[in-house]
Amino acid sequence: MTESNPLLAKGLPRFGDIRPEHAVPAIEQRLSEYRALIRKIAESGPEASYASVVEAETLADNALATAWSTVSHLNGVTNTAEWREAYSQCLDPLTRFATERGQNRALFKAYQQLAARPDFARQSPALRATVEHELRDFRLAGVDLPEDQRQRFADISLRLSELGNQFGNQVLDATEGYSEHFETAAALAGLPESDLHMLAGLASQAERPGWLANLSYPAYRAIVTYADDRDLRQRFYHAYVTRASETGPQGGQFDNSGLVAEMLALRNEQAQLLGFTDHAAMRLSHRMAGDAARVETFLLDLADRARPLAQAQLDELNAYASELGAETPLAAWDIAYYAEKMREHRLGISQEMLKPWFELGRVFNGLFDVAGALFGLTFEADETVPAWHEDVRYYRVLDSNGKDFAGLFLDIYARARKSGGAWMDVCRSRMAVGDQHQQPVAYLTCNFAPPAEGRPSLLTHDDVVTLFHEFGHCLHHLLTRVELPG
Repeated sequence: MTESNPLLAKGLPRFGDIRPEHAVPAIEQRLSEYRALIRKIAESGPEASYASVVEAETLADNALATAWSTVSHLNGVTNTAEWREAYSQCLDPLTRFATERGQNRALFKAYQQLAARPDFARQSPALRATVEHELRDFRLAGVDLPEDQRQRFADISLRLSELGNQFGNQVLDATEGYSEHFETAAALAGLPESDLHMLAGLASQAERPGWLANLSYPAYRAIVTYADDRDLRQRFYHAYVTRASETGPQGGQFDNSGLVAEMLALRNEQAQLLGFTDHAAMRLSHRMAGDAARVETFLLDLADRARPLAQAQLDELNAYASELGAETPLAAWDIAYYAEKMREHRLGISQEMLKPWFELGRVFNGLFDVAGALFGLTFEADETVPAWHEDVRYYRVLDSNGKDFAGLFLDIYARARKSGGAWMDVCRSRMAVGDQHQQPVAYLTCNFAPPAEGRPSLLTHDDVVTLFHEFGHCLHHLLTRVELPG
């Protein structure tokens, strides 16, 4: 089975071979192996050791995580009906297992015994942290609850998993469910040439003439920032902010409002089962912020400090728009449009003028140069590594001695059936347990405007900020020296 199922293979994911039908068998096998290990640990009693518990679980968890991270990633970036179904079929057994393991009192006792050993304080910081975090997480999974409450906790976890998956699917469906087709460029007056080329590319992908604008962020941003037609800006703004809700052009079709209400109620119920006042208290119980009151105080103080400047800037923008004959106060779909016009008028510069300086290849050269200057890193493209789409690139990451120690997948462009936004995710975690070693590998995913008609992809300044931000998360993952992934 290991040889025939590419999700079970070691090393980098074999994206050229992986299919949706591989997902369920791979996850089932990894869960079966993990359960067998837990039974073995439970039967070992006081003979349990750091190696037989922490290191063995690290290996089992890593084997499961590498298979699941690949499935989860493909569901996010190639969200076809087949991958969506495969992902959904895996969620139930994975969620059940996570709760089952978290409530396993024999396993909990094994970790308690490790923490109570006389030599525990002399173990490595990573091992001590792993044991301490596991003990915390057992309690947060309800291990101390009576049987009926543990079962209710498990039922809630399963339902929350289902709701979260449904929520994400409906946001994606709503995003892809709205578009407008334009037969003449006059209908898109105000849009710069680069954005017109992008919308022409979207029309071509849909096998239609002219131009097509949808709710992918590059297309949406082009409309609300540049379109002279105020009604067009309003339609797109309204469609974008009402996605997956009970209102808007698709009102009720992908409505997430009921899901949100149920999720909030279930999260609070689960927190209260554990003795917390609400979900926020539970989430903050092991974080630096401490409690909800402290967070609220911080946010309100920040708002009080920022509001006067924000109001002054808005007043300035309204005054400028009024000079141009606009109806004021400006509506939400007018802000970006008039802000761009004011920038051009007062500063003599626009986002469009900056774009040639932010050609994607040039930006990546700068990005990698920064990483090289700060950390001595070199990024080498490796076209032999298979990916899930022709636009995806893989880079080997080398240290200052030229040693290959990590990897990075870059999936930069917006496309159909790809979740919106920008994020970093884990492909492989750094691990060194016994004779088994694994290099860290990260996914960096964005949704920038793709190149159109042979032209290079040009980023906005906001795009560049987003790219550097997500790359920072990647560096945090790639440069870790912790050898027990947790």
